[in-house]
Amino acid sequence: MSKRLEAQLKQVDSSKEYDLQDALVLLQSVEKSDGVKYKSSIDAVIKLGVDPKQSDQVVKGVCDISSGREAKIGVIADEDVAKACLEAGAAKAGLDDFIDDIKAGQVDFDYIITKPEHMKKISQVARILGPKGIMPNPKLGTVTEDVVGAVKKALQGQVNFRTDKAGYIHCSVGRFDFEASKLSDNINALVKRLRQIKPPSSKGAYIRSVRLALTMGPSVNVKLSSIDSMK
Repeated sequence: MSKRLEAQLKQVDSSKEYDLQDALVLLQSVEKSDGVKYKSSIDAVIKLGVDPKQSDQVVKGVCDISSGREAKIGVIADEDVAKACLEAGAAKAGLDDFIDDIKAGQVDFDYIITKPEHMKKISQVARILGPKGIMPNPKLGTVTEDVVGAVKKALQGQVNFRTDKAGYIHCSVGRFDFEASKLSDNINALVKRLRQIKPPSSKGAYIRSVRLALTMGPSVNVKLSSIDSMK
């Protein structure tokens, strides 16, 4: 354990549940206290009452919040659409040449966006994109007729999420130097979105716990009753 992390851990009580606002203020003060210029993110770790082994209980989706990090977007489309997407801010766009690059291992993107008509071609690289969580999916808004609009929306602020094998969602909700009110809004928006897509087969309590953590830093437990979108 680094001396930096050890010093940060002394400032939080891991056995305590904090009100949301208090948790955010505490994490911000912990990060500011060591004077490091690296801008950490605050990540939400949310335990859901689901069994990810059951295909109908895998929770995944997208939430319109800004995490403070500009997304790197790739677009698989024909020449005219690709050009418009590059002008809209996509990092890379193309069709057959882009697919060849993916086959060669060039997959450093947060999102891959495309049109329905290209999904047959993209199936050639599904085994590469799937494990990285960037396979285009209509439910995530990454397979759409309005590809340019999807690029603009992703750049304005979106985060993807998916339950891991233990039923947790891990999602950045913003940089630590965001206003606490902005971070609170993002967390509420994420919890609200998760509740909107609760699997019908999920039994018992759905949102089991919420923990907030600094990148490479300590984490704190949050009282569910202090999250507005839980009420």
